[in-house]
Amino acid sequence: MLAGIGSGQEAVRLAAAQWAGRLWPFDHVPARYVCALAAGDDKLGVREAGAAGLLPPKPALGAARAAPARLAAGRGFGRVPHVTVLLRRAAAVIL
Repeated sequence: MLAGIGSGQEAVRLAAAQWAGRLWPFDHVPARYVCALAAGDDKLGVREAGAAGLLPPKPALGAARAAPARLAAGRGFGRVPHVTVLLRRAAAVIL
């Protein structure tokens, strides 16, 4: 997915953003990172797919009380150590 979001082809970036937003759970850090990169894309479709992947999923019927409690506990975007490790690796590639 990460290689796809860096592609020069819009269709590849769009597919990477859509897969990242739909395939992985919301607390999967690399998938949210792909969505964050896609949200800053030049093409509107890729931007929208990335932004959609950054929104918490809508709870299923009957689970309406469990999802907000989980997100409020800080477990929505992944644990902080996982996020920092991913960002350090990404920064090393960029720099």
